[in-house]
Amino acid sequence: MSAKQMLVPKKELSQKQKKISWKKKHIEIRLNSLKKDLKDLKDLEKNSEEHALINDKIAKFQKELSRLNQEQNAVNDLNHTRFLDAQNVGAEEAGQEQDLKKVNSELEELNSQISENGSKLVAAELAELKEHLHFLELEKESIENFTHDEFLENVEAMKAKRKSQLR
Repeated sequence: MSAKQMLVPKKELSQKQKKISWKKKHIEIRLNSLKKDLKDLKDLEKNSEEHALINDKIAKFQKELSRLNQEQNAVNDLNHTRFLDAQNVGAEEAGQEQDLKKVNSELEELNSQISENGSKLVAAELAELKEHLHFLELEKESIENFTHDEFLENVEAMKAKRKSQLR
């Protein structure tokens, strides 16, 4: 049963190649059309909002075309399962980037809160904010290095233990 599951990505390779080729062809047509529109906008000197929108679409289609080229190479080399594994790793990295953005925004918010209200806060509140700031910095470092995955999983438990010690 597991051998059959391992071979599923390698089934019907010719159909996958045709499907990828078809998608690539249509994306290339859209890219050429968008590039023509961009050139026309430059000639007419239209607003930059439309210009930016078209540039975003071009970047999106180029990224998709690059992904399709990689997939087609993988299919051609019969490494489609490796390609699928690589896609999963890419999704995992995207999740880490989102986590990092979230932590950075929390850090900025906390730093501004401390700088604006630092003199008005009671010492215990200020200590709690600084402790939270410290945990966020540790979390940011662990996301950046991502060698501390175990730390990320236990951050909430560490915070809970620390808060119970404060009370």
